[in-house]
Amino acid sequence: MAILSSAQPASSNSFFSWPQFRSLAGLVLVVIAVRWSVAAPYHVPTPSMEPSIKVGDRLLANHLAYQFRVPFTNVVLFRWDTPKRGDIIVFDSVDDPGTTLVKRVVGQPGDTVEVRDGLLLVNGEIQQIKPVEDQESVLYDSTDSLNRQLYTEDLSGFQHYVMHSRSILNTSGGECPYADGQTLAVPEDSVFMMGDNRDNSRDSRCFGLVKIDNVFGKTSRILWSMYFKREAGLAGWIPQFRFYRFGDRLN
Repeated sequence: MAILSSAQPASSNSFFSWPQFRSLAGLVLVVIAVRWSVAAPYHVPTPSMEPSIKVGDRLLANHLAYQFRVPFTNVVLFRWDTPKRGDIIVFDSVDDPGTTLVKRVVGQPGDTVEVRDGLLLVNGEIQQIKPVEDQESVLYDSTDSLNRQLYTEDLSGFQHYVMHSRSILNTSGGECPYADGQTLAVPEDSVFMMGDNRDNSRDSRCFGLVKIDNVFGKTSRILWSMYFKREAGLAGWIPQFRFYRFGDRLN
């Protein structure tokens, strides 16, 4: 008489099988390679780019905007463009390598850049600013709007917001060698970066030029946005979603 056993041999299609593990590992590598060389999301924890980029914004950066990097390396295989004035880019910090920063290009290769009494000069021309009358509609959910005046800056024909201290147009101070009155020529392999929150941004005024090889990509789109707000009488932080910024374009 035949005896039937309920025990079954392990299937090669089991979730914990080697083929499944190999497929999962391959998928993870592909995702990481895409994030490295094609596009990746970034979280913004500081107000240095307010109000253009607010604390809690999640950005999508296009890593193919200027060049193609070999996945998992910093080797640039092909370059077809360079950052232009007005571009918002993500790059490796000059004085804290491994930290990714996001700022605006104000000086492209071949430019001269100067900050004079808090105003930006590019190639000797003052980039004109104009006060925004209804600034509350822009700054109401910014985290660093106290005692700030909102302006629109004409950056060689590109219009965008900047913030300055209400008391005086000034910059970061003595530790930043290009904060006021110093002219810097931008070489062909570099760019000069500034934050739109001009009095609360550590940027090229402090750490100098950024090599184009250290630029990861360009960002022009907000994926989604959420910050934490402390409410009176509540012990915790209350999440606040900025639904109006979901999918919004940056300028």
